Amino acid sequence: MKKSVLFVVACVLAASIAQADWVATTVATGQSPDAVAVNPVTNKIYVTCQNVPCVTVIDGATDSTKQVSTDNKPCAVAVNPVTNKIYVTNSDGNSVTVIDGATNTIKLLNGIPDPVAVAVNPVTNKIYVANLRSASVTVIDGATNDTTVVKTDTGPCALAVKPGHEQDLRRERGEPDQRQSDGDRRRDQRYNHGGRRRATLCGGGEPGHEQDLRRKQRRRQCDGNRRRDQRYDHGECRWQAASNSREHGHEPDLRRKLRRQRDGD
Repeated sequence: MKKSVLFVVACVLAASIAQADWVATTVATGQSPDAVAVNPVTNKIYVTCQNVPCVTVIDGATDSTKQVSTDNKPCAVAVNPVTNKIYVTNSDGNSVTVIDGATNTIKLLNGIPDPVAVAVNPVTNKIYVANLRSASVTVIDGATNDTTVVKTDTGPCALAVKPGHEQDLRRERGEPDQRQSDGDRRRDQRYNHGGRRRATLCGGGEPGHEQDLRRKQRRRQCDGNRRRDQRYDHGECRWQAASNSREHGHEPDLRRKLRRQRDGD
């Protein structure tokens, strides 16, 4: 009997602790809340309310609320955190309500038949709406709100988007990979700087940005060539001095002594 009582008490305590962990507060919305979406950038929560119809906007920092009117029977909502736009499907209104998250102003996109689900690709700024009874998906361009209809099988009722990386999307569209373009640009910059370095070190051109290692290597090479040419020139001068005049030219000590001895004899 004592074990049973202890077990019941433990279950009650566990339930109360779980409730304390998960239920932070309760926020009132409009009637018949049906769907919810969060903007993690602005800390705003959007709840569709079918019977009003409206979207309740909850401030995640203060739990204060505002109501934004929509068309009939809003049933799905999605957020683009990049553009701070919220997209609400109105199944009975055959429309999509676009809410500006900064001002809560709306724009109604009509002519979208029986929209029941919505998903957003924040990378491409495209919005996809499933049209249940028309066997199609409406693609909305987030920049212009232009729409394109893509046919599907019967009764599409849900959808999801894999945003992917921007370079993957560029490759699918046949556009150059941005990383490859950046790499080519850096390679050309290094080549151009290298050309200026060569011209500078060998006697011409304008100074450019130089890396220490390459600068030292090129300076050693140019200095070596310069010293070789200087040795050749000095050798020619010494030969001419020895052949024509004893007073001109730089001569080693041994040769100078030998010539002096010979002249003395």
